[in-house]
Amino acid sequence: MADDLVPPHKETRDLLKLQLLRREFHEYPEPMWAEFWTTYRIIQELQELEEWDIYYGIDIYPKKEYRNNLPEEEVMEHYYEHAKTHYGIGKIEGMHGGYTGVIAHLKMGKGGPKIGFRFDIDALHLHESEDQNHKPTREGFRSKNDNMHGCGHDGHISMGLGLARLLTKKKKKLNADIYIYFQPGEEGGLGGSVFSKHKTVKELDYFISAHLGLVDTRKIICGVEFMASTRYKVTFEGKAAHAGVAPQEGQNALLAAAQATTAIHALPRHGDGATRAGVGDFHSYSPSNVISEEATFVLEVRGETMEINEEMERKALNVIKGAAKMNNVGFHYKNVGTYINAKNTPAMRKMVKDVAKELGIPSKAIIDTQLLMGSEDATYLMREVTNKGGKAVFVGLGCPTYGGHHSSKFDFDEDMMAWGVDIFWGMAQRIAGKKK
Repeated sequence: MADDLVPPHKETRDLLKLQLLRREFHEYPEPMWAEFWTTYRIIQELQELEEWDIYYGIDIYPKKEYRNNLPEEEVMEHYYEHAKTHYGIGKIEGMHGGYTGVIAHLKMGKGGPKIGFRFDIDALHLHESEDQNHKPTREGFRSKNDNMHGCGHDGHISMGLGLARLLTKKKKKLNADIYIYFQPGEEGGLGGSVFSKHKTVKELDYFISAHLGLVDTRKIICGVEFMASTRYKVTFEGKAAHAGVAPQEGQNALLAAAQATTAIHALPRHGDGATRAGVGDFHSYSPSNVISEEATFVLEVRGETMEINEEMERKALNVIKGAAKMNNVGFHYKNVGTYINAKNTPAMRKMVKDVAKELGIPSKAIIDTQLLMGSEDATYLMREVTNKGGKAVFVGLGCPTYGGHHSSKFDFDEDMMAWGVDIFWGMAQRIAGKKK
């Protein structure tokens, strides 16, 4: 293998356990805020370790919690009933209503820093490829429902559980309070914003999160930076009329939405940093012989900083107002999610690099920092920790994804999970290892 790639992780019993867990979670993906089966399966694994204090259900949510984009009630109930058939209502009733996710705590030694690790657990509403060239299909662990772990969260869950297992084995080697956050609702639900309000996050001295994939080569990114992003659901309200007999009596909501869409995509970009702007999920239900009475779409803007993102947001909303005025239609919009950006602590980036080198990863396979055009809600936890004087980092475990993130053929190199666990453990040792 070329010397600029992360070498294959040695085949070990621990790696096999990670693979088996990942494939089990891959078969039963659940969407944001409906991760009932996933949550309790995580709890089962933690309970086997015996050492961990486990918190879940409505009790781990802040009193004034804000959960974004909850599924329709019938969708929520479908996944709740599925989980209930596996575990019984007594074991999952505290999650009813979408109160999913787990916070696990392990006290190691006396005193020492408080370290938090975060792993996201939700899947995407995506039909997984049935192509035999797609490994989950070929090897028999393809999704059994209409969702898919198309962004690696099944691997993230498995890394979190692998880390918990390793920390339990090596409990006497650290002086630290360790918290592992298995967080729901990353895929548009802003679960990171909700979990960032938990009292334990406010007390952390160190925070670490990671993602598989991200770049299409086997590299370690010591500090991933994400774009800030804001999404709006936009509705234009016009007046219906016969398109052939009396078009002049109508007020065309579809035309306003279409003009706004093209203008948003044509917005000038910003000279001080990367930007994005686009429209998706566009709907107007009028037939061709009816002037459109209503049209909706979802607007998304991104910016390298919060300030740039806010400027793109203002420009896009001005376009919407202008298109509505030009076509004499009404409009309204609703913010359906804001993702903030957050900076990695330089000392933490250096720690990742030092640990990776100690593990034998070649220097050419280690990237200090990289800005990615996507967004992440772990940034809410990062900012909560750093604003209170703590340190935070987001690690990229780069590898081929065989179809790209959020695609029906997404997959990743499973041995990268073991590299992730090794890096997390190495960082914990550097932060809180007992002196020999």
